[in-house]
Amino acid sequence: MRRYLAAVAFAGALSLFTPAAQGSTTYTSAVGGSGALNIPDAVGAVPGSLSCVIPIFDPGSIGAGNQVTLSLLGLQHEAAADLDVTITHYADLAQTIILGGPQFAFSRIGKASNDPNDFGYLPQFGDPAGTADNYSFNSGFLGDIWTTAFPLGSSEFIPGQAQFAGLYWTTDPFSGAPNAFSSSFGGQAVAGYWRLDITDNAEGPTVGSFGSLLQFQLTFEDVTTATVPEPSYSAALVLLFTVGAIARRRRQG
Repeated sequence: MRRYLAAVAFAGALSLFTPAAQGSTTYTSAVGGSGALNIPDAVGAVPGSLSCVIPIFDPGSIGAGNQVTLSLLGLQHEAAADLDVTITHYADLAQTIILGGPQFAFSRIGKASNDPNDFGYLPQFGDPAGTADNYSFNSGFLGDIWTTAFPLGSSEFIPGQAQFAGLYWTTDPFSGAPNAFSSSFGGQAVAGYWRLDITDNAEGPTVGSFGSLLQFQLTFEDVTTATVPEPSYSAALVLLFTVGAIARRRRQG
């Protein structure tokens, strides 16, 4: 009987702990090279690459659905179709234990096949003033970056947030359709090491050109944590009654 009452008391205590949803939280990482030509051009068949990490130690888990947004701040590149961008979530600093990913934010915009003569679409990342721009990616956004980039020439820019745009759904290689980038991280812990990888897969159009990225951000829209709210009057009475019953049984035993 004592075991039963103890179990009841334990369950009553646990009932006071309830999951609570928080608002959006944004984490920002500076990028190596301070954004000065830190996305190297490919050299022949060898891609150029930039990697940087946001370490997060906060508690909680990511909610279901399209809750994860990647923002590339201060992005400039003369050949948008050369780039792959992925996020990988690691459990450890050494980046040996993968919790999620790698997931594509986008991959070589407009390149629809493995054909080496298919270079994708022509425009650049940046803004018409010749400076960098900001772009955000979430599987649930309504912007179609492939359709936006298709009619643009090599001297034109994919609209970013400076042009009141720049909110695009995420895409996989060889496809302009939305992928599951954002929802794929649902249920995972917020904590870990979140790594951005940008790969430049082709030379040119100006050989030896470098792109730039100033910062990247991750925004989690719905984070659930265990909280201890103020117990209701009735819940407190139930818990006190149960604890008292356990104490009486012990004295009688």
